[in-house]
Amino acid sequence: NAEYMGKTSSTRNTMSQLSADQQRQVQAVLDSIKQKVFSKRIRLEEFFRDFDSLHTGCVTKSQFERVLGMSDLSRNVAPEHVQLLCLFYQNEAKKDLVRHVNFINDVDSVFTIKELEKAPTKPVHAPGEGIQTLFARRPFTPRSQSKLDELLDKLRAAAHSRGLIIKYCYQDFDRRNLGTVSQSQFRRALPFQLSAEEVDLLVARYTDDRNDINYRAFHEDVVPSDVSAPNSVQASSASIMLSPTRGGFMSTQENLDADALERRLQAAIVERRIRIEEFFKDFDKLRKYTCTEGQFRTVMAMANLRNTEEELKAIFRRYRNENGLFAYKDFCENINTAFTVKGLEKAPEHVVSLPDANTTLPARRQYNTLSSEDEQMLEAALEAVVGHTRQRRLILTQSFQDFDRTHSQHVSADQFRRVLSLAHFPLSEAEMQSLVKRFADRGNQRDVNYVEFCQLIDSLTQTAPVTVPESISPLSPAKHVSNYKTQLIERYNTLTAEDVLATVRAAVMTNRIRIGEFFRDFDKLRSGLVTVEKFKTGLTMSNLRLTVPEVQVLVDRYGNGQGQVRWREFVDAVEEVTVRKGLEKDPTMEPAVPFVKTQYGRAIRTDTDAAVARTVVNRFAEETVRRRLDVKPFFQDFDKHKNGRVTFRQFRQVLSSAAFDMTDEEFNAVSREYASEQANLICYAKFLEDGRVEQAFSPSNASATVDSISNGLQSTLLSPSSTGRGEVDIQRVLAHIQEAVFKRRIRVPDFFRDYDVLRKGFVPKAKFRTALSMMNFTLTNEEMDALETYYEHPKTSEIYYVPFAELAESVFTRKGLEKDPSATVATFQPSSNRECVMSEREQEELSNLMNRLSSSVRMNGVLTKPYFKDKDRNNSGCVTRSQFHSALSFLNLMLSEQEVTLLQKRFGRGSRDVSYLEFCQALESGSA
Repeated sequence: NAEYMGKTSSTRNTMSQLSADQQRQVQAVLDSIKQKVFSKRIRLEEFFRDFDSLHTGCVTKSQFERVLGMSDLSRNVAPEHVQLLCLFYQNEAKKDLVRHVNFINDVDSVFTIKELEKAPTKPVHAPGEGIQTLFARRPFTPRSQSKLDELLDKLRAAAHSRGLIIKYCYQDFDRRNLGTVSQSQFRRALPFQLSAEEVDLLVARYTDDRNDINYRAFHEDVVPSDVSAPNSVQASSASIMLSPTRGGFMSTQENLDADALERRLQAAIVERRIRIEEFFKDFDKLRKYTCTEGQFRTVMAMANLRNTEEELKAIFRRYRNENGLFAYKDFCENINTAFTVKGLEKAPEHVVSLPDANTTLPARRQYNTLSSEDEQMLEAALEAVVGHTRQRRLILTQSFQDFDRTHSQHVSADQFRRVLSLAHFPLSEAEMQSLVKRFADRGNQRDVNYVEFCQLIDSLTQTAPVTVPESISPLSPAKHVSNYKTQLIERYNTLTAEDVLATVRAAVMTNRIRIGEFFRDFDKLRSGLVTVEKFKTGLTMSNLRLTVPEVQVLVDRYGNGQGQVRWREFVDAVEEVTVRKGLEKDPTMEPAVPFVKTQYGRAIRTDTDAAVARTVVNRFAEETVRRRLDVKPFFQDFDKHKNGRVTFRQFRQVLSSAAFDMTDEEFNAVSREYASEQANLICYAKFLEDGRVEQAFSPSNASATVDSISNGLQSTLLSPSSTGRGEVDIQRVLAHIQEAVFKRRIRVPDFFRDYDVLRKGFVPKAKFRTALSMMNFTLTNEEMDALETYYEHPKTSEIYYVPFAELAESVFTRKGLEKDPSATVATFQPSSNRECVMSEREQEELSNLMNRLSSSVRMNGVLTKPYFKDKDRNNSGCVTRSQFHSALSFLNLMLSEQEVTLLQKRFGRGSRDVSYLEFCQALESGSA
């Protein structure tokens, strides 16, 4: 540099005018500028060209300073050093000008030497030689340095064992290729699971003068390019967990075999539709179908297939020929088997299967390896989740979707645990961890695939005493599904082809399905054959809802052993239920009745089942008579074909909505007793007939039965409405019904219209009671009788429900608004008069508690109402007791269980709800 700087006369003259100290300062400033220019590849000549339109090689001093600012070099040069540079490069003829040409030549010497065409034998240094990096690692105290060294050793071992390239994780954030990212980006893309203290230690180590993180220096310290981690360091790699790399896939030690690695490469190539052979042809001009190891690595990098060093070596060893070259032709042929079959021109009738979701699954999924203990814990956890879900009829998908804002079908492990905890699943921490480990499919234990979890739970919870339904999903690999599902299928199902055909025939006959139309589109040549995948697709499109084992039975029955299915034979066997093929050849032949009765290993009905079912039927008959309940119309709502049958789930749903509970043993006994010949159906008509429900509503039978059955039912919705003399206060009953309608947003007229087909406004007394029961108004017999007497028509002895429905609807609107549109509708205010009996001690404790809570809320400036309003979906001013307790926990008011119970007693509405509006008003006033 000094040699070049002394080349021109102007520079020599200026150097002679500067002192030795000033010359050292100029050299230091130039070195700093060279470092900046080399690291960011800045073209200084382009900045000066706009100010030197005549190409004189000179600019003014102000223009020189402006160029330094535009090129972002002013941060490295102090103002006094800028003046020193202007003095060093000033023009001798015109002192107010600066020779920027000499400045550019001196700075660009970091890349090359000018005028080499005049001295071709002159030695040339490498670009950037002698330039130190701009980043200087910050010094630490000895204690912090020892912690950092220990942490870096662990990171080196982990990166070496997994073949992790750290800089790839941050290149998406480094758009300008500066080698730096922000602190938030560094923490976000860090491919290691570290504690907060360890992350802060790395941030402090690699922060530069611009408060950014130099990830390249971090990469150089953890992944050295020329030194591999020693064996002693590899042993400690188990103490740190890694997350998936960005843009690629990782290999563990157990899956480094060439077959599994090739399958994952094939999946990645198929997913991105890469023509991999085109990359190799650029290096094989003579078409010898071989390339060197370096060219193979270049192709992998060009195709953006990020692999570790061990993976590249394994693939190269697999296809290395006797000359030590990579036989890429064999490699490409094996990869392309996912798209086509070699030698197809010799077998033009061969059917080629197109790539599906299973083909690209290895590139999209990376499951964790489960030990035998994890498998046992997983089976126990699945059994507990399935039982709890079936018992409470839970729908888990919506709970998970609240956390999945980006619709990625994944939630974090903490969010997964939170959903299961809020659903009150009886799971231990070990069982919860086994579920997280099983359904985390991104190579870590942080991102859980909740969609796959919900699909598995839904398929298991649909298990009835007859079958175990499971949706046909090609996205669920069988090798990752727990053995628990297989055990259930073996426990309940003994599958045969005749059973499956009977199921299909019953569905075709009931739903009038032309099943052949779904397979004909896949058989263009009308050969009567389709692939197994197309056969499954046709079954799914026909909405037959067969399980995976059932589909496999059909494939085994009608398959030809070459990956194809004889669909015409299958359709002929199914359509025997409507017509038999070939009748035109023998018109006198009587067609045999096809087999439509399924068994599926169904347990034979025992005498114990019959006795239990008889007890349930008798109890149901007594309940319907006592409550004057008619459930047949609700069964008919599900019975679209009016054949007297519904599914098991619909049967239990109707009885549950009618507040008639059964245990699982009783339900299984009733299911076996009244199971239909068709799969998954139960004959509700026979159940109602055995219960003699029709006779129960005769006037003579009803009065005698009601008098004979003791009624211990208490109203859980209403407060005591008796006057103390055996009379019922009808106005108080109606007021509480209005509150229930307002709180639960019930459409009262819709319940009565089902029984009033001609819209006369009258229903029988039994139907009136049935409608009230279906609206879940838990009234006593005295309250029911009072309502019937109040709304009974004197001539017909039927209930005139129209004024009752109008009174209930008055909480939302006002009748006749179309005639008076300017009328003001008053907002319904639920009555706050409740008989809350509290002792003097409880009143004193409540007063002290409310004073303490009121002062705490005012001191912290907390708005309490929004916490409760988020849980009040109907805007009724009430929440459940559990929601009230949950909101108090979020407010962090430090309440004990006894204090929460006291508040629920004071502000409670009925046995389940709490009025949070009154509670918030009491907090504002500071009084109970």
